[in-house]
Amino acid sequence: MSGTGSTSVAVGMGGAGGRLGYGRYRPPFTAVQWQELEHQAMIYKYLVAGLPVPPDLVIPIRHSFEAISARFFNHPSCNNLSFPLSIYYARTHILTAEELARGSDWS
Repeated sequence: MSGTGSTSVAVGMGGAGGRLGYGRYRPPFTAVQWQELEHQAMIYKYLVAGLPVPPDLVIPIRHSFEAISARFFNHPSCNNLSFPLSIYYARTHILTAEELARGSDWS
């Protein structure tokens, strides 16, 4: 490298550092992505501090996950789950206290 050029570091999504060319600038995150990043950072701060995460921070995540899983499991390809998948579930299922008490055998 010669000493005449400038060095730039790509930051953000897409590795473009927010540049679009011809003097226009695009922020590395959308407003919604930035809000989600701040939300995740707040949860992370609670975890690092060893404090319980307040439910009002976790509930939006659960609701978005439920919406995604509802769309996934209603997909036509999931209507006829194969037998080997049920065997896989049985082998990876963690028994609840009630299942242990009644002697369920998932192995």
